[in-house]
Amino acid sequence: MNSWSIAQRMMNYEKGSFVRFILTLGYWCTGLSVAVMIIAFAVISGFNKEISSKIFGIWGHIQVNSIHSSQLNVSDPVDFDTAFSSSLDSIQGINHHQIFAFMPGVITTKTEMDGLILKGISKDFDWKLFNHFILKGNPIQFTDSVSRDIILSQVVSSRLKLNTGDRCRINFVINGEVVPRMFDLVGIYNTGLEEYDRKLAFVDIQMIRELNNWSDVKIGGYEIFVDDIKKVGLIADEIYEKYLKSEMYIETIKQKFPSIFDWLNLQSTNQYVVLGLMLAVALINIITVLLILILERTKMIGILKALGTKNRLLKKVFLLHGTHILVKGLLLGNGLGVMICMIQKYGKIIKLNEADYYLSVAPIHLNLFSIVMLNMGIILITFIFLIIPTILISKITPIKAIGYR
Repeated sequence: MNSWSIAQRMMNYEKGSFVRFILTLGYWCTGLSVAVMIIAFAVISGFNKEISSKIFGIWGHIQVNSIHSSQLNVSDPVDFDTAFSSSLDSIQGINHHQIFAFMPGVITTKTEMDGLILKGISKDFDWKLFNHFILKGNPIQFTDSVSRDIILSQVVSSRLKLNTGDRCRINFVINGEVVPRMFDLVGIYNTGLEEYDRKLAFVDIQMIRELNNWSDVKIGGYEIFVDDIKKVGLIADEIYEKYLKSEMYIETIKQKFPSIFDWLNLQSTNQYVVLGLMLAVALINIITVLLILILERTKMIGILKALGTKNRLLKKVFLLHGTHILVKGLLLGNGLGVMICMIQKYGKIIKLNEADYYLSVAPIHLNLFSIVMLNMGIILITFIFLIIPTILISKITPIKAIGYR
C-alpha cells in the first residue's frame, strides 16, 4: 500500500466526529487567511494605482523647468527648445511630453473670491489621462487666438457657486497693477487630491503668455510621461546627464510630492505586515491540525511501524494530509477573496473620506500574476513548515503507540 492510498483512507472521518470538526476548522481558517491576504493585496495595490494615476495625470512623471521657478506658483519663462523636445522623443521609455506654465490669480464672483494657481496648457496636453477626472463639461477648446476657457475643480466651483457655462473674473497682479480677465467655465474636475484641487485651474497657455507679455516661444517647462514608473529615476538621470541645459532643473514626481509617496510606501509596508501575519496564522493552523491528526492516529502509526513501515513513508502520508488541507484552504480562500474583491470593485460598498484617503471608495486592483505568485509562495513556505509536525512520527515507538489511548 502506498502513501497516497493510506492518506486517502485517513481523510474519511465520520461526520460529527471531533477530527472531522478540526479538519473543517482547518479548511476555513486557512481559507480565511488566504482571503484576507488577497483582499489586502488588492486594496493596497488599488491605492497605489489610483492615487499614482491621479498625480501623474495632473503633473506627469517628470518635470523640467527653469531653476528660478517656484515649486507651484510662478513659472520663470524659458524658450521652447526644438532640439530638446526632439531629444525627449528619442529617449526609450518616454511616451509623451507636453508644455506648461503657472501663474497665480484671484477668482472673484459677486459675493466670493478665492486664490488660484492657473496652469497653462497647450494643444499637446494629453486629455486621455485627465478626462476621467472631469465631472461635467468639456476640455478646453484651443483656437488660433487666445482661448478664454477655464476648467475649475469641484471644490472651487462649489464654494463660488459656479457651474459650467458661467463666466468668472480672475484678477492678476502684474507690475504692481491689477489686471482682470473674464473666463468661460467649460469644465469641472475632481481628482480627490484636495490640497491641489483647492487651488489648481487649467487655462490656455496663450493667456499666460499674453498676461506676462511673453513671446510665443516662451513656456514654463515640460511635463514628461514614461511607460514604466519604475524607470522614472533612470530616465530623469539620462535627461540630466545628456540633454539638460545649465539653466534648467529636472525633478521627478516623487521628489515633487514626497509626502504622498511616503504615505503610499507606508501602505505597502502595512500590506507586508498583513501578509506576514495571515501567513503565520495559516501556518500555525495547519501545523496544529496536523499535530492533532498525528496524535489521533498514534495507534495506527504504531501498528504500521510494527508491520515494518518506515518513518519516511509515514511522514509522507501526513505531508499529503497537510497538503490536502492546504489545497482545500487555498481554493476556498481564493474563491472567497476574489468574490469579496469583485463585490467591492463593482458594488463600491466600502466608502472612504476623500479628504483623508484621496479616494471616495476603497479601491480594488486584482492582478492575476500577483495572485498566482502569492499562492505559490504560500504553498512553498507552508510545505517547508509542514515537515515540523511530522518529526513527531519518528519519536513514536510501536509498543507505546499500540497501547496509546
